[in-house]
Amino acid sequence: MKREREARIAELRLVTNEISEAEEILPEGTKIEYNKEGWKLSTTTNPETRALRKRSLTRSAAKELIGQYCLEGVVAAATEEAAKLKSVPNEKPDPTWTIRFLGYAEGMADPYLQELWGKVLAGEIEQPGSYSLRTLDVLSAMTQKEAERFVAACQYLVWTPHYRCIPRDVTFLRGSGFTLRDFTELAEIGLFKRPRFR
Repeated sequence: MKREREARIAELRLVTNEISEAEEILPEGTKIEYNKEGWKLSTTTNPETRALRKRSLTRSAAKELIGQYCLEGVVAAATEEAAKLKSVPNEKPDPTWTIRFLGYAEGMADPYLQELWGKVLAGEIEQPGSYSLRTLDVLSAMTQKEAERFVAACQYLVWTPHYRCIPRDVTFLRGSGFTLRDFTELAEIGLFKRPRFR
């Protein structure tokens, strides 16, 4: 009895899926019936279901196209950077890293960010393990403005084996266009330690 019940449930799922698919392609108002051994399913195709399905397919296609456009922009930028490399190691980037990178790259529509992500990919190809998954997470949340400020701010950073920070003496920043707020905002998104000034 248990096997028969499970078989009936599986059959019902199959029939339900087939009816759902039929509703999407059959003309509006078409009656769909299934009658077997005492149980019966009956429905009429709904125009709202078909319209919803059409909109869903359009959205999915648009999302795929935009993602592909963004990804190709990043890969093109990476290709330019990789062309400058003198040698490429046999080791390849970690598959998990690659999947995460591709997922983020599909959302980079801005040309500046595509170029930045292209440099990241080229750097990872040149030396696998250069960029951690956490770095990708932080980069993915950056706006173009934040990315531009970070790239420009890097020339003022002090790098140590454990962290990156702004020197306590910031008199050299006068006339640079950078402010305490710029560095504080970049520190808040985790790019380096919050500056502490005397």
